[in-house]
Amino acid sequence: MTETSTNITATLTDQLIANLKPAGFFSSAGNKNTQRGTSDASPRAILWAARTLESGAIEVTPLFNGLPADPALRLAKRIEKMRFLQQYWPEPLLYQRDAMETIAARNGNSGYPLSKAETMRAYLPFITAYLVTGQRPKAETVVEYLVANGVGLNEKLRLLLNKVAVSLRKGGEPSRALDCYMTLRKFHGEDEHLDFNIARTLFDMKRYKECRATLANAVQLNPDFEPAKIFLSKLQRIPGLRD
Repeated sequence: MTETSTNITATLTDQLIANLKPAGFFSSAGNKNTQRGTSDASPRAILWAARTLESGAIEVTPLFNGLPADPALRLAKRIEKMRFLQQYWPEPLLYQRDAMETIAARNGNSGYPLSKAETMRAYLPFITAYLVTGQRPKAETVVEYLVANGVGLNEKLRLLLNKVAVSLRKGGEPSRALDCYMTLRKFHGEDEHLDFNIARTLFDMKRYKECRATLANAVQLNPDFEPAKIFLSKLQRIPGLRD
């Protein structure tokens, strides 16, 4: 990766992380069982309440009886954003299901989401931040939560994920760009333009056979999609890929 590419990726990461204002529940040992509401938190997953203070600092507090510990107990700790992003797993469904209404009904809990709409807004920026830092499973946890609440990947979010993916690919981070595209495919469905972008990324990673299969799928979806047909014909010139 060149110095310029490194700067592009670092700048993008800094911008996305700067927009984070954690608020809700997170676990310090994320277990996929807790993400779909099929069980309570795993014994391995220690749940924490997180909120962003007026100063911009992130405060993490242990739970007592399923709610943030009383500030008078002085159990809260502050944590740097990047460390928080890497160390904690998002638990929006658990927060909305188990704590949101109770927190909204009592005083002294400023900084926590008080409605479903606020909860969704609080977790939404984490999708791109997780993807740009190589944490696709966490990103998909948030997307799954949004889809379950009828939000899904709207056009604005699709465009943002595509922009992030393009920046990552051009910045020399094709594997993370691929994570963005595969997240889009999982929740948006098949699309010849998306397949074309995935194929370009796979080509950068020298995964030529997967690239060819993805392009073939794009042409199958839209036989008139010329960029995919041209790209596919060029792949045939690579030794070992001819039928």
